[in-house]
Amino acid sequence: MRARCHKKLSLTEIKYLVVGTILFALGTQIGMAMWSKYVVYTSFTRRRDKTHTDIHSSNIIRTSTQRNTETTAVRTTRPINPTIGYTSNIVQWTSSEMECSFNNIPTRPPIDERRYFKALPEKFESTIWPPVRRNDCGTGRLQRPWSLDRIKNPWMIFIVKSAPHHFPQRHTVRSTWGSISSFYNKTIVVIFLLGLPSLPNKETLWQKAIDEENLVFGDILQCHVLDSYKNLPNKVLDSFQWVLKQDYRGSFYTLTDDDCMMRITNIHMYFDHLSIDEARHNIYCGFLYDRDNKAIRAEKSKWSMSAWQYSERYYPTFCHGGMYTMKQPMLKTLYCISEVTNTSGFHLEDVLITGILREKIGEGDVNIKPVTTNTGKRLDLMYYPWDDNAARTLWKMNHKWIAWNRTLSQYRYRGLLKSKPLPSRRNRLEITKLQSFWRQQWIDNFNVNPKPHVEYENRIS
Repeated sequence: MRARCHKKLSLTEIKYLVVGTILFALGTQIGMAMWSKYVVYTSFTRRRDKTHTDIHSSNIIRTSTQRNTETTAVRTTRPINPTIGYTSNIVQWTSSEMECSFNNIPTRPPIDERRYFKALPEKFESTIWPPVRRNDCGTGRLQRPWSLDRIKNPWMIFIVKSAPHHFPQRHTVRSTWGSISSFYNKTIVVIFLLGLPSLPNKETLWQKAIDEENLVFGDILQCHVLDSYKNLPNKVLDSFQWVLKQDYRGSFYTLTDDDCMMRITNIHMYFDHLSIDEARHNIYCGFLYDRDNKAIRAEKSKWSMSAWQYSERYYPTFCHGGMYTMKQPMLKTLYCISEVTNTSGFHLEDVLITGILREKIGEGDVNIKPVTTNTGKRLDLMYYPWDDNAARTLWKMNHKWIAWNRTLSQYRYRGLLKSKPLPSRRNRLEITKLQSFWRQQWIDNFNVNPKPHVEYENRIS
């Protein structure tokens, strides 16, 4: 009987066969995870290599002569009606002054016939004069983030929109992603934005608790406006005025909510590779990028907007309020335009700031960008629980942090990630008192216990 001939495998082929068998046994999750990391890495390296070419080919980047001048402005090419326009005057400022000055008239961006959104309502297009002066923040008896006095040049400042009674949410942020003080030697700062307590017969008691909380942490910025959802745009714009007075020119400013989790590793990966000129004049949507969104007319909706508040059917392109990032030049421009814009009665903060005020700059949608990789896939910069229940929200945030914290151990071991020091024994006692106080306030005034119940946690797990 004739013997069969078997081909002898080489050493390289044996290695491939063994490795392939092992990977097949482990499943495809490892391979998919490595592939996603490869896609993200290559996208940012390509972005970095093409930065020079992309800058000079973009129509939103100023020339080198204009970038080096001390006066920065929104440019114009043709005049329009000075009483009805995207702003009656061009917005200007100098590097040594925070005050806005208004000269010339910007151009209206061309209408894109392919879009549902055509133009802003006349209420927002028209210009009010004299300019509206914003309320003060962090002055007098209002709380200010005194911990920033020791920080010279932060890389990113997170402005977390909160409410006076949201101490459980603030405590969760401080003990999770807010505990990171630096990443790759870049300083990270977290500020909680609050207004005045608005619950009747509780103003003095709650204000005293806020004072004690800021005495321990030093990260609260309080503005002179009643804290409510209707006043959220005014509160955010008032905080812009305080931020501009601090004059952190090289910093990124990220606005988020106290029920959101920031993924610092991906945030650093994306924004650290942006060129200075590219980032100066753009808003980056880290949560949701919404284009041609229709105004909601249903009265029962939280985001309801009546026809007298916003007469058009569609909003301009905007970032959802869960996360959007900008640098100081864009923040200054939005703040100055808000001084000559009638924003009364409009309570959707994200639509107003990143949509309406940005649209009045006159550059269309070239200055608002979704955070994506080079392949067009949305990059995961944050986590939102999508839950209205306070107990479930806190539970989801803590468990998401447990999963993320495992990947951060390698950065701590290499000294690339530094956390804030733990509070002293005296401060820990004060934190315990504040937790008990606010938990009781939630139960008495809202009939809600913000602490997750053991039964609920066991059922979810």
